[in-house]
Amino acid sequence: SPRTTAVPGGRKGQPGANVLALFLACALVPSPDAAATAGPQPGHAVAAEAPAAAVAPLDDRYRLGPRVSHASLHLWPVIDTGRAVAAEGVIALSTAMAAGLVKVEELDESGSVPQLRVTNLGKQPVLLAAGDVVTGGKQDRVLVDNVVVAADNVPVAVAVNCVEHGRWNAKEGLGFGYGGRAEADLKRTVATERDQGRTWAKVAEVNAEKKARVSGVDAVMLEPSSGTYSASLATPAVVQAVSAYVAALDAPLGADPRTVGLVAAVGDRVVGAEVYGNPALFAEVRREALSGLAREALGDSATPTTAPTDDRAQAFLADALAARVTQSVEQGDNTTISTEGLSTKGAQLRGKDGSLYKLDVYAK
Repeated sequence: SPRTTAVPGGRKGQPGANVLALFLACALVPSPDAAATAGPQPGHAVAAEAPAAAVAPLDDRYRLGPRVSHASLHLWPVIDTGRAVAAEGVIALSTAMAAGLVKVEELDESGSVPQLRVTNLGKQPVLLAAGDVVTGGKQDRVLVDNVVVAADNVPVAVAVNCVEHGRWNAKEGLGFGYGGRAEADLKRTVATERDQGRTWAKVAEVNAEKKARVSGVDAVMLEPSSGTYSASLATPAVVQAVSAYVAALDAPLGADPRTVGLVAAVGDRVVGAEVYGNPALFAEVRREALSGLAREALGDSATPTTAPTDDRAQAFLADALAARVTQSVEQGDNTTISTEGLSTKGAQLRGKDGSLYKLDVYAK
């Protein structure tokens, strides 16, 4: 069973503070292949110029690369300048489910709203990422935490929230398929508020925001009778718009092979960050992460396209690195560490040797 340790208070330099700063740092540096280019073309991803003087790094390993943008979505690659060896051999849930290597089911015949059963049938550990949506069973769900499921064919129970309040029946059995990555606002609500009622309210809100942007059949699909978040994942107009974001941003975001994550902003608002244990794992999930962020950007027609400054993006991640640890939960060989800074909340999943599987940072 999990062992939970709450860590009270703690300032910078005291026990419970700055754990992340031992592992991560951020300072803006140009891509190693960066070259002078012509001015940006409308609707295409562009790299911003590096500032004349970057803020001093917290250590010599992690940096923010040049910003890339499409419409109101702005991203800064997190570059690992060392040799990332954490989380080697781990594959993403989307990859494992597509290959039939993972089985996700209701906990039992009766079902349990806040839990699902996951069995790894393959030979590699599988990362279930907070915000991953699975569809089917008695109702669609979203994963609450980052979890690594070992390749031992032993079923484990994982924490979820329901994202389909109007259904509790298994139309096509008790199994699930991979639906996609939740947008930043829903993911933050699920991970930081940990309240089923707030999750249902947020699902209704984000579906309604997208409905206001479309018409006809698409608008009808975004007001489903069961209230499912899958409407935001599968409505054709949304899928088409999300595809445009991914097409514009995927290649430039992954241009540097050392990229292990991103800091994201929608309009002038920094909304979150993700950092993975190694570049291969981030490359595997990059399109899903982009899709979730694109849905966030689509939700508000009034969102300005002006990006935050590079210094603001850097300060956001730096705040997470200096945050105090509020809770540590041991689950088997892994530990989930919760942190809180001045403007951020964070969750890291680490292995028994302290190596990082995944870091999520949310705006408070």
